[in-house]
Amino acid sequence: MYAKEVWKRMGKLMKELTGVQILTFNMMSYGLCNIEGKQARILWLLVSCVKEVLWDVRNILIFNKTVIEVNECVNMIRGKLFLYVLCDQKTFGKIDAQGIWKFKKWIKVLDPGLIISFLY
Repeated sequence: MYAKEVWKRMGKLMKELTGVQILTFNMMSYGLCNIEGKQARILWLLVSCVKEVLWDVRNILIFNKTVIEVNECVNMIRGKLFLYVLCDQKTFGKIDAQGIWKFKKWIKVLDPGLIISFLY
């Protein structure tokens, strides 16, 4: 149930950024979807971040006997995604990064307190 809740919460952001509402087995396994270019890149970065953090949280639980709450896990994923946002700002500039990552849509999904003013 833990991973399902994390995917549910991140699915809202995924939908806002890429338009993908549901990840199917074929999409996850073989990349079969009708998304191309920057949207495809964003989708796979998001999916990779979720999978990586879920694995990290699992390892923390097993090796450190520490439970990471779902909200904390989601924040860890957001933090990893933010590194890609910063890279795109440096590479493409703030305006193009805004177009790629759609920061203003993040407000609908993320806690407004997490949005840093230099994103706008």
